[in-house]
Amino acid sequence: MPVSNNPKDTNVTITVRTDSITEANKNTSVVFSDDVGDPAETPGDPRDYVSTVWKNKKITWTSLARNDG
Repeated sequence: MPVSNNPKDTNVTITVRTDSITEANKNTSVVFSDDVGDPAETPGDPRDYVSTVWKNKKITWTSLARNDG
């Protein structure tokens, strides 16, 4: 568990390229990020994403559609 002097709620955002996602490219069309300073994961590794979450704090999940064309 992370150690912090100021634990807070965690907000995780899932960004999906909805204009071009397919079964074959789903791992490169999804990116997870959060607001606690963890780096955004590289597209291609969504199943390995880890976010910092503190005990007795909330985690909120939000999704965003990204359309490039």
